[in-house]
Amino acid sequence: MSKQEAERSVASRTALLEQALQRARASQAEFLDAKANVSDLRFLRLDALADGMAKITRGQTNLDVFMTLKAIPGDPPRLIVDASSHVVMEPDPRTYMLIYDGPEERKVLCETESQREIEEKLTEYVAHRIVAQERATGDALEKPETPQKNNRLNYFLVWSIGVMMGVLALFAYSHARTHSVLEIFQALTSG
Repeated sequence: MSKQEAERSVASRTALLEQALQRARASQAEFLDAKANVSDLRFLRLDALADGMAKITRGQTNLDVFMTLKAIPGDPPRLIVDASSHVVMEPDPRTYMLIYDGPEERKVLCETESQREIEEKLTEYVAHRIVAQERATGDALEKPETPQKNNRLNYFLVWSIGVMMGVLALFAYSHARTHSVLEIFQALTSG
């Protein structure tokens, strides 16, 4: 094999490698485009779910204090419900998955392909969170009425104890002015 033939062989292999690299890059670009389209589809479905939930929760006051209900892009995109739960489109772009990420556990609360079903489950979850928040802050709409007790006896007892403490303090003060502290201590301890 001559030097010229060897150079042609190397050049042809280099050309083949360049062609293979171009095909691999084109394939990778197509894959990334398809992946971006799937991610966009997931985000759009989660955004539509967020709009549906916004209509359902429209009349609730102070809901935005502890609930987010916003779709955020990312990999994977998520619908953030609150600090401990979110919705993702997993394992495929058609399946909604409501996930609770607690301090000690992670639970899948619902997995469905139906937007109506996930809205129902989210509505139930939001209702439970609203009740828990009301209980925690004491803002429950229907508070059971507690009967008012007549505390006159308690007030009289507190007043009587106060009067006795005041008389005792005056007696101790007047006694201390006439006697030394040592005499008072001996009188108290001698019995």
